[in-house]
Formats: sequence, structure tokens, C-alpha cells
Amino acid sequence: MKISELKNERKNLLAAADELVKEHGEDISDETLGQVDELMAQADEASAKIEAAEARRKTAIDTANRVSAANAAVTAEPVTAAPSAIAGVSVGVTRELEDKTRGFADLGAFAASVMESGTGHSFDERLDFCAANNQTIGSQGGFLVPPEFSQEIISGLYGASDSLIARTTNLNITGDSITFPADAETSRVNGSRHGGVAGYWKSELPLAAMTESNPTLREVKLEPECLTVFVKVTDKLLMNGGPAVGQWINGAAQDEVNFKVGDAIVNGNGVGQPLGFLQSGALISVAKDGSQTAATLSASNVDRMHLRLPANLRAGAIWLHNQDAEGEIANLEDGNGNALMRRNFMLDGSMVNSLYGIPLVPCEYMPTLGSAGDLTLCSLQSYITATRGGTRSDSSIHLNFDKLTTAFRFLLEIDGSPKNLVPTTPYQGSSTVSPFVTTAVRA
Repeated sequence: MKISELKNERKNLLAAADELVKEHGEDISDETLGQVDELMAQADEASAKIEAAEARRKTAIDTANRVSAANAAVTAEPVTAAPSAIAGVSVGVTRELEDKTRGFADLGAFAASVMESGTGHSFDERLDFCAANNQTIGSQGGFLVPPEFSQEIISGLYGASDSLIARTTNLNITGDSITFPADAETSRVNGSRHGGVAGYWKSELPLAAMTESNPTLREVKLEPECLTVFVKVTDKLLMNGGPAVGQWINGAAQDEVNFKVGDAIVNGNGVGQPLGFLQSGALISVAKDGSQTAATLSASNVDRMHLRLPANLRAGAIWLHNQDAEGEIANLEDGNGNALMRRNFMLDGSMVNSLYGIPLVPCEYMPTLGSAGDLTLCSLQSYITATRGGTRSDSSIHLNFDKLTTAFRFLLEIDGSPKNLVPTTPYQGSSTVSPFVTTAVRA
């Protein structure tokens, strides 16, 4: 008998026992008590059979995984079917495990199946391949969202038009952390580049020997922290929404992950989350004009900001600004009354505004107009992010069972930090430069 049939049988037995108890109440007879005891004994027997069947299925799945991994290592080819010589392992089991959708057409179909199973209406055997903690009972850990649908979250994160992580230098790691050497460069003058590397022309060399150079290195350590996002969906919507439910869940999860990661890259305090560039020691803050009115931007502000970004980083730089600042940016003029902002029409019909040829990107993570950081010139290639794996996700009806709601949980492990510790002294000139330049408070 199938596991789903055993579970339905147990459910019916318990329901029959409950009905007898409710029907007779305090006047229940010895004969009826005997009937109830018999029904409970049969339900216990069904539970034992379910436990044994689940153990057999787990053994079969584990065996299939071991054999598949061994074959893949030897042949370097994907295993397309379970070996027939192994008792209890069917071709169907292996194919289900290799199918990253676990047999579901979309996330909405999976979500509806989880809800139906949790409420006891029926059990979808495809959920056996989505069990969390090797359990096939939702109350013992919930069900893992199929990998195909989880991957859509991280793919959408990097492809979103307002994604900041896609602009960073991203590393995907497998261990607990990553530590790598980086320049301790704070100056570009001779003898200081890359923390102490020195080069000489032949005519500059001392007669005795080449002068020794001693580069200084520092360590950058990133330890991905866990970002958790919950999406809660009513059971009614899961029952009636169809594929649109999956699209909504994916979109909502992707948007929240994108928001939390982007906000951390800008504002994170570095404690249990990435260190934001506005909190970094490498940030340069350009002072306001002497008589500047509160909550305004001036041509002098942006001119002096542009001068503090290293020339070699300008090609990939962007201006990040709060939407409140758009009016002030549009009104910026040079000494001849010409607008500093340029409207650039792209081949696809879209428009990109720019200052000094560098794109202007409205960003909701930036402080409001007049605050430090409301307009920031930055090269996010100089910001390192480290992610461990992709997005992991699972579901449970039990978190909000009394509210007829199913919860979906999405987890992403990420850390990040600017490469630079402090601003850099240029080779020529005295004003320091940095990949991150912002405005000071204009209050």
C-alpha cells in the first residue's frame, strides 16, 4: 500500500474513533469503548506501517544518491536512471531527484500541494522528494521548495534593474568564510603604491644595488551571514490562484531579498550583515558651500565630488541618489547657465540621465535630500560581496496554522565590504581620492 493510502487510512480510523466518542459522550458504553480501542489500535498499526515505509523510501533515495554520485565521479556523465541491480530503487525515484522541479509545473502548483497535504485533504507523493530534514511529514520540518524555483530568486536578484549586488565584485564561496590578501595602499606616491612596491629606471638606480621594496598587504575576510525572508500566503489564495501565486511568491521574495541586500551594501553596519560604503572609513564626504541653503545641491558640490573619484574608476561609476534629489539635480547649471544633467536616449527607447557622462541612478536606500549621502558618486566594482551557495527555501503550514496561512522561507548567505579601508593620496596632488564620494549634510 502507498504511503498516501496509509495516511488516508489512518486519518479515517481516527475520524471514526472521534465520531464515536462525540456521539455517545459521557454515556459511552463498554461495547463502544471497545470499538474505539480497536480503531485506535488499527490507527497505531497504520502509523507503524507509514514509519516503516518512509524509512524504506529514505534508504532507497540515499542509495540512489550514493550510486549516482559514484557513477558521476567515474564517468563524468549525469546518471539518467537508477541501477536496476539495487533492490528498492526505481528509475522513477532517481528521475524525480534529478528533476529540479521535483515534478511540479511551477511554484504555485508546489505551494497548493503543500497546503493540501498539511490540511489533511490528501498527500502528494512528489513532496517525498521535497522533505526537509529527511522527513515527509510537514510538521517535522516542512517541505523544501524545489531547486528550480529557489534558483529563480537568486537569478532574478542579479538581473533586477535596481540590483546593487550585480554591480559589485561578487565571489561565490563554499566554506564558512573567505580571506584573501589585498593591498594596504593608502597613497599613490613613489614607493607607496600597492603598500610599498617601488619601481626604478636604470638611471635612477643606486650604483651599488637596486633599492629594496617592501609591499604591505592586509587581509580581507568575508563571512557570509544568513538573510531570511518570509512570504506568507493565505490558503484560499493557494487553492484558487493557480500559476499566478507562484509568480507572486517569487516576485515578492526576490524584491525583499534585493531590498535587504541593497540597503546593506549602502547602509549596513558590518555586524551580522555587510558593511555599507556609507559607513566605511574609505568614504570621502565633500563639505557644503559656505553659504549653501539647506536641502539643496550646487554645481560646486558635484564638481568637487567628481574630482575626488579616481580617474581610472570613472568608466564603471554611477551616481546613486535619493529620488527627492531629482529636482535639484535637474536644476544644476554651469557658469554659463547650461544644464549639467544630460538626458541620454538609449536604443531600446529608455532614457538614462547622467552627470559628467556618468549615469544617475535613483536609489531608495540613499538618505533623503539634504542629508549626508543623498547624492553619492561610487564605483561598486570596488565593493566585494561574498555569497555562499544560492537561495535556499522551504515552506510550512504550521507557523501560521491558526490563521489559514502557509509560510515560505527564503535564505541567502552573504557578506560584503569595500576593498579600501581609507581614502588614497594621489600620485600628484594633495586631495585624497576614493571609490566612494558623497555630499556632507546641507542643513
